[in-house]
Amino acid sequence: MTVRGRGGAAVVRGPAVAGSFYPSGPDRLAELVGDLLNVSERISGSIADVVAVGLLVPHAGLEYSGRVAAAGWRLLGPIGSAADPLTVVILGTNHGAAWLRGVAAWEAGSWRTPLGDVAVDADLARAREVLEKVLPKVQDEALKAKVNEYLKLIKDNG
Repeated sequence: MTVRGRGGAAVVRGPAVAGSFYPSGPDRLAELVGDLLNVSERISGSIADVVAVGLLVPHAGLEYSGRVAAAGWRLLGPIGSAADPLTVVILGTNHGAAWLRGVAAWEAGSWRTPLGDVAVDADLARAREVLEKVLPKVQDEALKAKVNEYLKLIKDNG
């Protein structure tokens, strides 16, 4: 599905730092990523029987932290396929948009990289909207549970 913005144009977030923090040319970028993954094999080795539920990697330019990031990604092994793509949730910092406070999400369309466009998981974005609506109730119930548990402990201990 292609999400359309005003005027019917597809919504695509263009690369903001291509050519600065990583090469802007697809051939050079693919070569660099391949080299980093190959070098990272010596760093990360192999870990058998590990199921990753999250991965924290540095996000400086590939020149600076690419080896360490590649070592983390290598531990995941092959991820996703054209038939069954993996959903990756990327959390990043706001380095300079003074107008942005809190959390923002690119909710539809795609992200463009020199290697091609990557579709946004619109279903996951909609799920986040639902979570935002129910979170206050969950938070209220969790707070009551903690307060009730604490009151029970006080009662039981004197």
